[in-house]
Amino acid sequence: MARPVVKGKFLYVGEEKFWVRGVSYGTFLVDDEGIEQLAPEVVERDFSRIAENGFNVVRVHLCPPRWLLDT
Repeated sequence: MARPVVKGKFLYVGEEKFWVRGVSYGTFLVDDEGIEQLAPEVVERDFSRIAENGFNVVRVHLCPPRWLLDT
């Protein structure tokens, strides 16, 4: 998907209006260093379910690990 751009008061991807359908994801158990403990297989399952339910934006509460950004 191309990056959304602002046109007036709306977001567009190409010529199509982009409707934000967001969901909040987290927070999770953190270790002694403050890093969330996320299992990649659980995140993959969760993100698949998020997409299946029509969400197209995910908000996370802490800085996610790099591998999660590509999920």
